[in-house]
Amino acid sequence: MKEDLKVYGAATIGSKGQLVIPADLRAELDLKPGDKVVIVGSKEKQFVGILRDDVFQMFLDKLRNKLEGSLNSIDNIKNSQK
Repeated sequence: MKEDLKVYGAATIGSKGQLVIPADLRAELDLKPGDKVVIVGSKEKQFVGILRDDVFQMFLDKLRNKLEGSLNSIDNIKNSQK
């Protein structure tokens, strides 16, 4: 799988904890003033990522559907063993 990582520049966190997202990244993610984003990260890997809220919601919906499908399969197996 090819990694789709790109360096967009550097940013400084201000005294109020604010961060300016570089213009190139805002353009590529189609981020506009007022848009909601989800910040994800890993303390262990020292990684921070930014996702548009709608993209994150789609990810959660897909994950929920897969989990529900797995749970249904487990229930079917249990019921067939009775």
